Amino acid sequence: MTSSRIFFTELFLLSLLLTFPLRQTHAQVAISIGIQEIFDDNIFLEDDQGAFTDEARAAIDRLSPSEQLFFSVPDSQNGDPDSDIISNLTLGLATSIRLADIATLKIDTVGGAVLFNDFSDENRWTLNSQMELRPQQGTVPEFLKLAASSVFTTDSYNIGVAEGTLARQNMRHNLNLQAGTLHQLSSERTIDAGYQFQKSDFIGETTFSGDEDDLAEQFQLDNRGADYIRHSFSAGLNNQFSEKTS
Repeated sequence: MTSSRIFFTELFLLSLLLTFPLRQTHAQVAISIGIQEIFDDNIFLEDDQGAFTDEARAAIDRLSPSEQLFFSVPDSQNGDPDSDIISNLTLGLATSIRLADIATLKIDTVGGAVLFNDFSDENRWTLNSQMELRPQQGTVPEFLKLAASSVFTTDSYNIGVAEGTLARQNMRHNLNLQAGTLHQLSSERTIDAGYQFQKSDFIGETTFSGDEDDLAEQFQLDNRGADYIRHSFSAGLNNQFSEKTS
C-alpha cells in the first residue's frame, strides 16, 4: 500500500509540474513515440520441469481428489513453453524546468503499455522515469553539492529471468538524496566527500487487471522483492597530472 501511495503521489506531482511550470518558463520539451512488435517463443522462460519447487509439488500432492479436480497449473508454470506476439508501445518525454531561480528540475520519463496477443492477463503498463532536482548556481555555496532524484524502473529483478524479457516484469521506485563537498587544495589537487541516502520500494507487477494470482502465491511462485534503505559515504583525494607536474 505504501509503494502505491508513493507511485500515485509522484505521478500527480509530475502532472502538476508539466502543466504549471512549462507555461511559466517556456521550457523545451522533447517527446518520443515508440511502437515495437515482438515474437517470443518462450515468454515465461519455462523448461520441461516447470517452475514448481519440491515444496510446491508436495503441497499439490496433499490436495484431496475433489480439490485436485479444480486445480490447474498456470500456463506460466506448467513446463510447456508458450509463444506470443507482443506489442510494446511507449511515450517518452524529456525536459528541464527552471524553478523560480532556485533550482532546476530535469525530467526524463518513458511510459507505455505491453500488450500480449494471446495471454492478455499479462498485459501491463510500464514506467521508466527519472526526476532530478538540483539547486541553481549561487543558491548554495559553490563548494556544496546537493541533489535529489526520484527514479522508477520497470524490469525483471529475478536472476532467473533473461534480460529483455517482457513477461514477469516488476516495478521499483528509488528515492535518492545526495550531499557532498568539493575543496580545491591546489591547481592540480582536490578533495571531496559525499553522502547518499537511498530508499528503495518494490512496487511489484503492474498488470492491467491488478488481480493477485492466489494460486501462485499459495505455492510461492510469485516474483518477490524487498524494500530497503541504504546509506553510503565516500571520500576522495584527486590529483590531476599534466606535463607540468609529471
